[in-house]
Amino acid sequence: MAQETHLYNFMNQFGTKMKQKYKEYNGQEPITTLAREKYPDDLSKRTFKLYSD
Repeated sequence: MAQETHLYNFMNQFGTKMKQKYKEYNGQEPITTLAREKYPDDLSKRTFKLYSD
């Protein structure tokens, strides 16, 4: 099995077990973190926020 397929399947199983959803980063659209940072845009600006429950 290709590594990409293996990782995709693992993350789906893990997400179900943890009751969480994961979105694959496609390299085109930014991903918003729990702290509302946009990856990778905010990394290039070096603006970080700490998040705590």
